[in-house]
Amino acid sequence: MKRDWMQTGRKPSGLCGAALYIAALSHGYNYTKSNIVAVVHVCEATLTKRLIEFENTDSGSLTIEDFLAKADEEPPVSKFSPISGEVLCKHKDKAAEHFAHGLCEKCYNKFTKLSGGLEGGADPPAFQRAEKQRLEAAKKAEEAAAIKEAMLGESICEMQNSDAEHNIMSTTEDSVGDKSAAIGSGEIGKDYVTSKDPEVGGENGKADADPESFSDIDDVEVDGYLHNEEETQYKKIIWEEMNKEYLEEQAAKEALAAELAARGVGVGEGQQKKRRRNEDTKNSTPAETPAEATYNMLKRK
Repeated sequence: MKRDWMQTGRKPSGLCGAALYIAALSHGYNYTKSNIVAVVHVCEATLTKRLIEFENTDSGSLTIEDFLAKADEEPPVSKFSPISGEVLCKHKDKAAEHFAHGLCEKCYNKFTKLSGGLEGGADPPAFQRAEKQRLEAAKKAEEAAAIKEAMLGESICEMQNSDAEHNIMSTTEDSVGDKSAAIGSGEIGKDYVTSKDPEVGGENGKADADPESFSDIDDVEVDGYLHNEEETQYKKIIWEEMNKEYLEEQAAKEALAAELAARGVGVGEGQQKKRRRNEDTKNSTPAETPAEATYNMLKRK
């Protein structure tokens, strides 16, 4: 766990619980997570999280035999030799010699024993996240460059194809234009000769002078746009079915008006009475006593 940076930023109780649980299962002791939690005094969720983190390390993928064999190996010898530098540890005032990373030899050995050293383990989690983000960004940049290059190649091919089609169409239009010009000049000559005929020329002149006239529509076609009696009846039935509610309301209003007229009551008389009652209510002065208010109310009723 020290070599794989699991102890960094973690409470010792959670790491101790995970180590006890893994050691118990490795040596054949059937202890549950509840037994371990009762000893190290952490919640079961914390213990499970530490076990998941250990599972993601290199040591978590080993079998029990390989794990025990790796544990029996001697710790790696430090590759650092004393180098010149400034001592920054607690022995800097005692004229201690610099060993590595700003530490004297005694503090460096203590650091190695406590943390597992800087050799033989996984990279720090922060470095792993940064490296993963860097690799993902590089992969996205390569994919974007490949897509851009493919799109550029397709656009170049399309431009070349369009240029070739344009050249072919232009040559075809030139040849067709020469033929049509020759044919058109012959037709113009014929029209000029035929326009001199007074019988034909009069009709052509009227048609050209009034292009929006309905002279080219015959009576049969006009009759086709108009409804006969049967079609008119069908259209009336459809319209009445679509506006059935409106027609019923109008019929009710007409029946009410006829009933009021039979009684001799005008249509607007009820509204005038209501308006007069409202005016009387507005003009009335507020009552001074409860008895007067009750009397006014009974009078209005």
